[in-house]
Amino acid sequence: MSDPNRLLVVSHPVLAPIGLDRMEHAIPASERAGGWDLVEITPVRTELGRLHEIDWAAVLAEQERLFAERIHGEIAWRRRLAYFGFAPIPLALHLGYLMTRSVNVDVYQHNRFRFDWAWSSDDSASAPPPLKPQICLPEHGSRDEGPVVIRVSTSHRIAPWETAEVVPSSLAEVDVMLAVPGEDALRTQSALTEVVVAFNEALSRVKSMFPRLTAIHLFAAVPVGLAFRMGAQINPTIYPEVITYQYWRKGTPRYRQAIVLAERCRAGLSAPCLDLVASAGNNVVVDAALPVVMNLYDAPSRFLDAPSYRWDEEASSCFCEIMVRAYDSVPRAREILAKSGIDRYSINFEQPVRAIWYEALEVAAREGLTRRLAQRARTDNSIAAYHPELDKIIKATHTTKEGACQP
Repeated sequence: MSDPNRLLVVSHPVLAPIGLDRMEHAIPASERAGGWDLVEITPVRTELGRLHEIDWAAVLAEQERLFAERIHGEIAWRRRLAYFGFAPIPLALHLGYLMTRSVNVDVYQHNRFRFDWAWSSDDSASAPPPLKPQICLPEHGSRDEGPVVIRVSTSHRIAPWETAEVVPSSLAEVDVMLAVPGEDALRTQSALTEVVVAFNEALSRVKSMFPRLTAIHLFAAVPVGLAFRMGAQINPTIYPEVITYQYWRKGTPRYRQAIVLAERCRAGLSAPCLDLVASAGNNVVVDAALPVVMNLYDAPSRFLDAPSYRWDEEASSCFCEIMVRAYDSVPRAREILAKSGIDRYSINFEQPVRAIWYEALEVAAREGLTRRLAQRARTDNSIAAYHPELDKIIKATHTTKEGACQP
């Protein structure tokens, strides 16, 4: 068995190379005493002045591929991971988001004055006084549907007018910030962790105050390592989609949408997902009856809303059989699961297709994504022959407000 004490070092050199000797110097000897392995994740190479040219969809897909190929299998048995990043904030957020929460993470931040990656110790003379991040929340919540803006400012202050340029209307605007932000404000790991804790609290409070929250627009003026840690706080089973932004000083607006984390369907739409109509093509059924049909898939359902997959119920077994027959190869199963936003990294694809679907459906139910999977399958024109069977299952498990079966 592999040694769980071997440190996994993740280098993210999108904007500049990170020297091996610099990383070794930064990691305490006690952390690398059991040996260490280096993994590099470089979905694109660019520079600060060209961030506005990035094709975020393509870079997102490449980073997910590299993560699956180089990191996913490695962190399954490791106890600790070290992250070094020279990357755009959206990519650091996304890579942190992909990480399992079972591994302990240490991030190392480049010091632009010393030109190294070593942290100041909390009790050293060079360490500044502790900075307690402030959380500025609205006084009252709301049961209205809508998005919330969260601004995290530690390197620079993000002005409300800068975010209003791209999100002019929201349920609330929340700030997590330092009283005196600066690029070198977070000189110790404990100072960075304080901001992570504050960000996590802000997420939790926002979800509680706005139970019908549809999206979080996240604007971050933070170090790369902090962005990585922030991404790891975003749980797709708890929060709606989190929209990240890239800053470009010369642009109008200055912030531009980049990567969407925890992307999900929005309830109450005539079509199942925001991106469904926009991406309509060979695999999407587009006809006048579809919005009416999809209203059924948006309605309460004993099957679609179950928090765990009930194999003892006929609807669950029938749905599994349909998926096995309709998506009867590993590539096809992967494709529909990816489109549904289901965590493919929790599924073993090196087994028969039926076994893959057994695992996938349990993961989907656990993540609250059975509904989205059914919606995606119902709008996939390549399996149109199975649509009547899918509709029959959903009709049979459709519930009224009183909970009775809808005929």
